[in-house]
Amino acid sequence: MPKTKKLHQKTKKLLEQGKVFSPTYDLVFKSLLMDPQCRDYLIELIHGITKIPKEDMKEHLHIENSEHLIHHKNEKGKRSDMIISIKNNIINLEMNREYYDGLFEKNHIYSATLLSQILLSGQSYRDLKSVIQINFNNFQKFGEEVMVHFIRKSEVGDWVETRIEESYHISLEKIRKMYYNKEELSKLEKQLLLLGTDEIKVLEEISKDDEYMEAAKNKLIDLTLEEHCMGIYDGQHMDQWEEKSKVEYAEKQGREEEQLKIAKKMKEKGQSVEFIQEMTGLSMEEIEQL
Repeated sequence: MPKTKKLHQKTKKLLEQGKVFSPTYDLVFKSLLMDPQCRDYLIELIHGITKIPKEDMKEHLHIENSEHLIHHKNEKGKRSDMIISIKNNIINLEMNREYYDGLFEKNHIYSATLLSQILLSGQSYRDLKSVIQINFNNFQKFGEEVMVHFIRKSEVGDWVETRIEESYHISLEKIRKMYYNKEELSKLEKQLLLLGTDEIKVLEEISKDDEYMEAAKNKLIDLTLEEHCMGIYDGQHMDQWEEKSKVEYAEKQGREEEQLKIAKKMKEKGQSVEFIQEMTGLSMEEIEQL
């Protein structure tokens, strides 16, 4: 029997068992949120997390290329899960299916690279766009909190230094526990649970009487039958998918060369050593030697 036909049978059986492909897989996550049918769900989701006005997003939300700028011919393209621009904000959406050492460092480098690209484009400091990274974590890492917001602020006095780079960490695992413990979920928590469940019964319950959630639920069902997503159900492909993030971290040493090249360009443009150090994570000695 051809492999594609076997996968069709497996995915149909998956639906019969009341399951869909989980949005915790990058391919499903991107396919769901980038689909025009789910644009309103995406707007509601980002508004609930960041409080960016929905009116601004309806008019100015654009999905950007998620491949970061390559500075050397031997570099591999580095991709974030999804990048969105909304007026004065660049939003990087990351689905983190599993935790491993270096995961958050890797994502921070993505965020810093985005900010570096904005600076290299010639944008003035006064008009600098903010980079907001939203991490959807399929695990619990920061206690019992559903959502933790990180910004640059003082250790004493609670002073905020800058908001040009900030991040949110959302625990999908915590929200699943709340649901199964029969705790009442807020509108935002239901929207987030949609990204953390593969059960059709749960999807139908949380999307009831919400047309945007209903559209996202229907898209997840459709994706389970779409050929480009079927490889997720292939055991070998799934193993490769799980290992991909670990391989990316193993390439971390290669990124240091990229940061050196970015720092050199920033230095040539007259940026201060302190600012370059903040943006690239390089030591002052490394920058001064450029």
